[in-house]
Amino acid sequence: MNAIDEILLERARQIAKGYDAAHDDKEMNGQLVLAALSCLSDLKSPWPDWAPPKVRRDRLITAASLLIAEIERWDRALPSDANVVGGVSIITGVALDCADCDCVGAVIGQHDRSCPHSRQERP
Repeated sequence: MNAIDEILLERARQIAKGYDAAHDDKEMNGQLVLAALSCLSDLKSPWPDWAPPKVRRDRLITAASLLIAEIERWDRALPSDANVVGGVSIITGVALDCADCDCVGAVIGQHDRSCPHSRQERP
């Protein structure tokens, strides 16, 4: 079995334990990414009842599967046509963010921290 298969198997195991899309969609404050980072460093786990695996290779597999969960969560949170380049949908050609901003986060009303509009609501 190669590493990609192991990552997908780990993700399937997580889903079977109840950490499915509905569960992951509640993790909106970066917990999935923080959990992945805790697998790769000494960063504390975001969940008090969870600890990363002990073996380094297993930690890498778990981190990758958590990042997949976060990517899937992010994809579900975006509009269906939010394949965005420079704030414009590559599917429809329509600008999806505010007129003053190229921040892709503006698509869902959440400008990223580098955006000058990060403290403003979406128009």
